[in-house]
Amino acid sequence: PKAFAQSARIERINGDGFMTVVDLDLSTQAGQSMTIAAGDHLRVDAISNYRKDIVSLVGHVNHPGAFSWRTGMRVSDVIASADQFPPDVDLDYALVVRETQGGLTIKVKPLDLRAVLQSPDSASDFELYSRDKVMIFPAFDDRRSTLSPLLDLLDRQAELDQSAKVVSIAGMVRFPGKYPLMGDMSVGDLLMAAGGLSE
Repeated sequence: PKAFAQSARIERINGDGFMTVVDLDLSTQAGQSMTIAAGDHLRVDAISNYRKDIVSLVGHVNHPGAFSWRTGMRVSDVIASADQFPPDVDLDYALVVRETQGGLTIKVKPLDLRAVLQSPDSASDFELYSRDKVMIFPAFDDRRSTLSPLLDLLDRQAELDQSAKVVSIAGMVRFPGKYPLMGDMSVGDLLMAAGGLSE
């Protein structure tokens, strides 16, 4: 079921004693009628695990997973009600991770979860793109485990002459550590990401 019939090849030894490759499309009659010879090795590629036309909901939610994406889909199409979250969800800090440049880089956008739940179709209920990832966080637990894969991606995509789009906060805050840098992020935004000041 995972075979990609349009991408196959025969590896064979040619008349000069060197290895050569013959490309095949096994979904065609011509590809299937290709004559094989002694010593041939047929390799059939697998379909890609790359998932397309989905939106993912991850983190502190009752039912995380992938949803079918469609043109014009908004955040409220994925997050329709507060019932989707455990009682201790953080309504003040959520993110949308978006692939850019054909999936080569990522961009992180803030999401006002409270506004989406209270006022669907508001400016906060923005349009989602294919392969967007909506990240939800708990209000009272550390965010490092959820943020770690995202921060690793941001570190890896940093160019030689630029720092990773990551900021950090330490001291008397609830969740010190590293956070993704987003657009015109302010000190107040970083404090909110870190759960606010320690009491």
